[in-house]
Amino acid sequence: MRQSLKVYLLVFMVVSLLTHPVPASMARAASIQNVCANAGTPENAVVHFYLALSNKNYSGAFMCLDPGGHGGKSLAQFIQGYATTVSSRLLIADRQPNGSVSIDLHAVDRTAGGLMERTFLGTWTLSPSITLLRGVLHLVRSATVTSIPTTSVDDIFAFDKQQEVQELGNLDE
Repeated sequence: MRQSLKVYLLVFMVVSLLTHPVPASMARAASIQNVCANAGTPENAVVHFYLALSNKNYSGAFMCLDPGGHGGKSLAQFIQGYATTVSSRLLIADRQPNGSVSIDLHAVDRTAGGLMERTFLGTWTLSPSITLLRGVLHLVRSATVTSIPTTSVDDIFAFDKQQEVQELGNLDE
C-alpha cells in the first residue's frame, strides 16, 4: 500500500510539472545554492562567501547575504558589481570578540588603464543565523600591475609589518 502511494505521488508530481510548468525565474531561484548554508561559524560564512566570488559563483555568494545585507540590490545588480573583477583572494577572516569578522582581501580589477591590484581591510557583521548583514571595507593599497600577482606569506603580512614599524616609530616621538 505504501509503495503504491509513493508511486502515485511521484506520478502526480510529474504530471503536475508537465501540465503546469514552473516559471523560469522560480526554477533559476530554486537552483541557486546557498554556499553559506552550512558554514557553522561567522568566519566560515565569510570564507564561503569569498570562495564563491573567487569561483565566479555570484548567485551562491548573493545567497550568503542576509536579505537586508545587499542594500536592496537585485542579483543582477550584485553580479554587475563584479563585472571588472579578474580575481579576488580572501587572505584573512578573523572572528572578533563582538562576533564580527575582520578580513584582509586582495582583488585585481580590469580598468581602462590595465590591471589594478587593490588591498582592502574591513569587517563583516553577521546575523544570528550566520548570514552576512553588513560589510565595511577600506581600500588600503592600490597599484597597477601587468599580471595577476601571486600571493606569498611575506606579501600577506607586509602591510601589517609596515604598520607595526610605523607605530613603533610613533612611540619614540
